[in-house]
Amino acid sequence: MPTRNVTLAISQQAHLKARLWAAHHDVSLSAVISALIEGLPSNPNAARAADRIHSNGQIRTPSPSPSETVKPMNTAP
Repeated sequence: MPTRNVTLAISQQAHLKARLWAAHHDVSLSAVISALIEGLPSNPNAARAADRIHSNGQIRTPSPSPSETVKPMNTAP
């Protein structure tokens, strides 16, 4: 399956802790983040975390990139 690059912003402390955790488990930080993101749909705690983020005002809705925008279907006969 094709992959996509993702840019995220986290604190230096969170980055260091995550890098140390990944190194301790002999995996890349990219693999850890990828597994976490791929597991979101089946994680029952994810919805609660999203609700908590919304209630704290910590979320911002990203604008879709031009390649991600929905194009109208051609409805001509």
